[in-house]
Amino acid sequence: MPTRRRKRPYLVVFSPGTKGFQALIEAMKFKSENPSFILKLTKANTSTSPATIPYAFFRKYFKKKEPNVKIQFENKLWPTKLIHYPSLSKACISSGWQYFILTSNLKAGDVCVFELIKVEERVLDVHIYRAHG
Repeated sequence: MPTRRRKRPYLVVFSPGTKGFQALIEAMKFKSENPSFILKLTKANTSTSPATIPYAFFRKYFKKKEPNVKIQFENKLWPTKLIHYPSLSKACISSGWQYFILTSNLKAGDVCVFELIKVEERVLDVHIYRAHG
């Protein structure tokens, strides 16, 4: 009997024709003079997992500094911490991430653009493109 492959939730959320895919298209139109990166929200990074950020971005702007970073959205600041896994070439937003998700009502399928607006103060301004209306 053949086994059925289960669809991965992030593939469904960001498939062409879905609201998540449309949110991603809109986020990709974002332009800024400041450094930025896009984060697609999946079931994993909106539940208990930290949010993985591009490792090249982390190395360029945060590697040799404290792990504290502030996320700004709608003139509010959320303190967070970055975790660095050098052996995996991976960096994540950890402590404070779940609180930000809850208070900003983020859901799987939403897309965030993180824009580094204050390098010394380590502030990332977030632009949210919602897939859920």
